[in-house]
Amino acid sequence: PMEHISGKIFLVRVDYNDSHWDSSTGELVDARRLRASLPTIIYIVENGGKVILVTSQGRPRGMVVDELRLNRARLAISGLLGKPVRLLEGKEDIDGRFRLITDEVENSVKAMRCEVVMLDNARFDVREQSKNNDERMSLARKLASLADYFVLDGFPVAHRDETSVTEIAKLLPGVKGYWVKNE
Repeated sequence: PMEHISGKIFLVRVDYNDSHWDSSTGELVDARRLRASLPTIIYIVENGGKVILVTSQGRPRGMVVDELRLNRARLAISGLLGKPVRLLEGKEDIDGRFRLITDEVENSVKAMRCEVVMLDNARFDVREQSKNNDERMSLARKLASLADYFVLDGFPVAHRDETSVTEIAKLLPGVKGYWVKNE
């Protein structure tokens, strides 16, 4: 059990990466993964905590691909929670590399009054799937600096060697979310 939730920020690694969107209407066909993450998010929020959702979509390989932006997932989880979830978009740096955590993202988290925000597609940042340990740790440190705790709650992604799954757990005190516990 997690004490001291109130006022704390939880980086929650979920897995909304699926292709269950109707290609013609753009509507969500299968919300299982979104629904599976609700108990953890609701528990944190009801106990006064704040949530930063981290997920990926598709295989953009460190490039920004418009169809793989997370607006649909953000709208879907907002609808299921019954409260607005803000998408904190990263951006390409002057070197042309995408940064998941920018100064603007850091400032938005510091100013967080709303209870749930979502980071941009983690896989837009090449460091998410990099094999280079220094690159991975640079992203992990940025992610860890945003939050007090790490929650692994994306069961389908729990076995993946991705920075937001494995490296972040080395830097923040962490727990398993309800989705992972229930599987």
